[in-house]
Amino acid sequence: MSRKFKLLCLVLAMVPLAASAVSHAGTPLDTVHPAVMAHIQQLQQEVAKEAHTFSVGYSTAMEKSIDELCGLREPSDWLSAVPTMRGSDFLVQATTLPSSYDWRALGGTTPIKDQSSCGSCWAFGTVGPLESQIKIQCGVTVDLSEQYLVSCNMNGWGCRGGWWAHDYHMSAVPPGESQAGAVLEASDRYTATDTDCNGPHQHPYKITGWGYVPGQPIPSVQQIKQAIYTYGPIGSAVYVGPKWQGYTGGIFNANESGQINHAIVLVGWVDDIGPDNGYWILRNSWGTSWGENGYMRIRYGCNQVGYAANYVQFTCPGDQPAPTPTPTPTPSVDNPDLTGSYKRLVTYYGGRRVDGTLRVVNSGKVNSGAFKVLFYISHDGVSKDTLIGTKTVTSLKVNCYKDMTFTKTMSSGTYSGQYVLAFIDADGQVTESNESNNTISLIIP
Repeated sequence: MSRKFKLLCLVLAMVPLAASAVSHAGTPLDTVHPAVMAHIQQLQQEVAKEAHTFSVGYSTAMEKSIDELCGLREPSDWLSAVPTMRGSDFLVQATTLPSSYDWRALGGTTPIKDQSSCGSCWAFGTVGPLESQIKIQCGVTVDLSEQYLVSCNMNGWGCRGGWWAHDYHMSAVPPGESQAGAVLEASDRYTATDTDCNGPHQHPYKITGWGYVPGQPIPSVQQIKQAIYTYGPIGSAVYVGPKWQGYTGGIFNANESGQINHAIVLVGWVDDIGPDNGYWILRNSWGTSWGENGYMRIRYGCNQVGYAANYVQFTCPGDQPAPTPTPTPTPSVDNPDLTGSYKRLVTYYGGRRVDGTLRVVNSGKVNSGAFKVLFYISHDGVSKDTLIGTKTVTSLKVNCYKDMTFTKTMSSGTYSGQYVLAFIDADGQVTESNESNNTISLIIP
C-alpha cells in the first residue's frame, strides 16, 4: 500500500537570526549561548551560498557536541563477516515497488525519542525497527528500553559508542538475565548514563532473526527500498557533520564526508525526481526539536546514508499488552460489506517466502471506516494459526475495491493449510473472515 505525495521543492534563503527571534525549537534565541548562535549563522551562510535545499537553525542538538550525539562505532571485522551472517537469506523479489512509501502514514512508527547527551544512538537504532515491527504486526504501540542495551550488553558498549545490538533481542543473555529479548521502558527507564545492569528483567518480545541488507557496505537504492517494503523500518548508519547536526527542514543534499558515526532508522522514501532518484525519510533520536519533528528528508547517497543497513524479523507472540482503548463508534443502520479474494498467492525459494495480492471489495450500502486485514496460515494438526502479515485500510467506498500486496519470509518449520484473511474493525472485532481457495503446503528449512 503506498501513499502519493504532492511535492514542492523549495530553495530556502538563509538570513542571520535576530536576537529577539524564536528558534525552530521554540526557544527564545536571546537565551542561546553566543558561540552556538555564531556557529548557526556560519552554517546558514554556507547553506545559502551553496544553494542547498534545506535549512539549518537552532535545536537542542546544537547545544551538544557531535561526539555526544553520535556513538556508532564500526567494528573492524563486521564487513568481512557479512556473507555468512543472517542477511544471506534476504532475497530481492521481483516486486514493483511504489515511487513513494512511508511507514508513518501506514501506522508503522512510534513516537520520536531523545537520546540526550549520551552516544547511545546505536541502542535507539536497534530498538526502533523492533518497535515498528510490533506496531505493524501486533497492532500495539510499545516503548522498549534502550537503557537495557546500554547497561546490560556484554560488549563494552555504552554512552561512548556501540554497534547494532539485535542479538540481545534474539539470543544473547547477559549475566543476571534468565533469557534474551527486549525489555519494556517501564522496567528499565532511560537515564542517558552508563549505569550498571539492574536485572533480572522480563523480556516480552523477541526477534526471530536479523540481517544486513545485501550489497554492503552501502546497498543499492533498490535493495534498501525492498528491505523497508518487506521488513518495515530498518536500521542504518550515516555520517553526521555540522550541517546534518543543524538541519531544521527541507531535503538535505549537502553530502558531507567523513567516517560514519551515527545510527538512525529509515522509514520510507520518495522518488520525486525520477526512478530511484529521490530521498529517504529518516527517523532520528534527538527529540522533536531537531529536523522536521524528529525526521529528515535526505537525498539518496548523501552522508553515506544506508551504510550497514539492517533489518529485523519478528513474529507477534500470543499474549500482547492491551492497546489503548478507542471510543466505540456509533453504529449505523447500514453497514459496509467487505469481501476479499486472492488475485495471486504463490511461494518462492522452497516455500520460504509467501507472496500474494488480495482484492477487498465493499459491496455494502455505506463507505467503510478504517479496518485492518490480517493474513493467517492455518496449520494442519496445530490449534493456533500463524499471522503472516497485516494491512491497514483507512476507508473503502461503496462498490470500490483495493488491491493489497504482502510478502513474508517464514521462519523454520513445516506449514500446511489454507491461507485465511480476517477483517478487523475499529474496535478490534473480527467482522468477517474467509479462507482462500488456494491450499499451499510450505516446508521451510
